[in-house]
Amino acid sequence: MAKDTILTKIGPRWTVLLAISGYPLYTGSLWYFDESGGERSLESNPVDRPLVGATVGAGISLAINFNASSPSTPRTVYIIFIVLQCASGVLTLLMVDPNKLVRPDGTSVAVFQPTTLKESIVALGSMFKDWRMILMLSAFFTPEAFIVLQSSLNAYAFNLRTRSLNNVLPYACQIPVALFVGYALLDNERLGSRRRRGLLAISFDAILITGTYIALTIWLDSWGFERSQPGPNIDINDAAWPGAVVIYVLYGAQYGIFQDTVLWVLGSMSNQPKLMAHMGGVMVCYKF
Repeated sequence: MAKDTILTKIGPRWTVLLAISGYPLYTGSLWYFDESGGERSLESNPVDRPLVGATVGAGISLAINFNASSPSTPRTVYIIFIVLQCASGVLTLLMVDPNKLVRPDGTSVAVFQPTTLKESIVALGSMFKDWRMILMLSAFFTPEAFIVLQSSLNAYAFNLRTRSLNNVLPYACQIPVALFVGYALLDNERLGSRRRRGLLAISFDAILITGTYIALTIWLDSWGFERSQPGPNIDINDAAWPGAVVIYVLYGAQYGIFQDTVLWVLGSMSNQPKLMAHMGGVMVCYKF
């Protein structure tokens, strides 16, 4: 709610630095939980969600955990992630102020004047007077809903090195699939009007996501998992892994295409930067 006020008051450089400062603390809390003997073995996961960073982070986990004999996450993983996250904070200091950015044609980008907290609250409230935003609320709420199920299943059904490999593959798949939806469907003017392209992308998303949930339901029913009992610790060399990892990869693919499509639809609703900022804030609020 107050992000606009904070951003315009202290600028994007310090706002981003403030926003990412919680990541090392979060990773450190996971490390503490692991060291203090929590009830469950922790799965090493890159905390950040941008595709390239998440893929690199998952690759680091895989390299360290592939031949690990302990089900617990090695300290090295936590240390590497904390160092990388702190380093990303330093990189934010290299960001250029918006008023110094110039487009190739010589024009300046939009510069926002500082807003008060009251103005931010009023603007946020006005979003709920737009019937289009009301219809979009369910789409804002669901992009990351599958992550809980996906991560829980990965931690329960697979051993450590297989969990690490399972993390790499979805992130690696998200990149080409998201590019396909973005360039081949949403921004491909040869497919017709913007409305037609949006409907094609939404249909593609619906078929892929619904099919993935059906496949997972069938797979879970065939195993008859009982969460009160220890998991099967499926390994990459087991016959059960290939089919399971295909479903797992498709779960990862839906993250990129769903959010891309939602953001594209959201971006088509207005050309006003300040209004778009408030719309994006509503999405992030409901997504988490």
